[in-house]
Amino acid sequence: MASVKVAQAVKKGAQNVKEGVISDLQTSSNYAISRIGIGYEMGSTGTTIYADVSPRDGGASDLANIAFFGTARGGGTHRFYEHGEEELPKLAEYVARAAVEVV
Repeated sequence: MASVKVAQAVKKGAQNVKEGVISDLQTSSNYAISRIGIGYEMGSTGTTIYADVSPRDGGASDLANIAFFGTARGGGTHRFYEHGEEELPKLAEYVARAAVEVV
């Protein structure tokens, strides 16, 4: 039961990060960058539950490196990791609540 609650908390956190990144990208004046697809995949290893948030393959998503990290000529004005860092305290709270509900 605990792992189900924790998985739900991780999924909620991943969804929040995904929505934050998409919202940030949609502010771009470059149409192709504003169309970068972001998704997440859930997984587990033993007792560890995780979500991998990343750009999708192909199309406009091939510009993700430029959008997030830039080139020698500039770019890199969009946030990626920062959305995960902002979500971390909330995720820790969700997981703590899930653990308390099970006990």
